[in-house]
Amino acid sequence: MDDGTAVPSTVFSEELTLDHTSDTSPLQSDFDAWTRNLIGALGVTQEEAFHLDSDRDGMTVAMEYALARNPLKADQTAPLTPKRVQIGGTVYLELKYRQRKEAKGVLTQLQGSPSGKTWHLAEEHFEIIARDKIPYEQAEILTLRSKRPVTELTDKLYRLHVTLDDSTND
Repeated sequence: MDDGTAVPSTVFSEELTLDHTSDTSPLQSDFDAWTRNLIGALGVTQEEAFHLDSDRDGMTVAMEYALARNPLKADQTAPLTPKRVQIGGTVYLELKYRQRKEAKGVLTQLQGSPSGKTWHLAEEHFEIIARDKIPYEQAEILTLRSKRPVTELTDKLYRLHVTLDDSTND
């Protein structure tokens, strides 16, 4: 029997969008420098590196960069993890994910959807409650908590939408 505290059918996924269409400004970003080191090891072009899943863990090299992971070592940890927390008798949804700290040209957005057919920004429904630095890495773990109780959330699905965009490197 559902007491109303469960997150109904919640699925988490990630998506990657790349904007590298400008001939005059190819991704001269942290990602550009980061992939230069990988290209020789992987034996691929930079364009191929964007979409390659070199360690076969289900995440492209570009997504691994955005989430501060190692594209040469498979990581089975979910990129976005949910947790229900009870505060004063009310249950809220917490989402936790790792991201590259201060990376130029990387935009990570939390998106929500009631059905998976259409997606919208969901960040206004959450607040950052923790930003934990990872020692010796240019990464941090963000923890977000829903502003409303789980029973009032209209979205059942959440995903990270990551964009690598050289236009933010002015």
